[in-house]
Amino acid sequence: MAKSPPNIPDRHDRVRLRGRPGREGVLAKFDPDSDWSTVAWDDGAGPRMCHRFELEKIPA
Repeated sequence: MAKSPPNIPDRHDRVRLRGRPGREGVLAKFDPDSDWSTVAWDDGAGPRMCHRFELEKIPA
């Protein structure tokens, strides 16, 4: 099994796509078994569903 990346977000954390600054949103929910998540992006654009490992937590 591959090691998980750093800065994995949790529910209600501010997030962005890993390696793509500028797109920010909130992690609305995720399935703990598969790590597929739903993101509410600030600009309302997609992807709405993505894998939690594709996201990184934005430091407060």
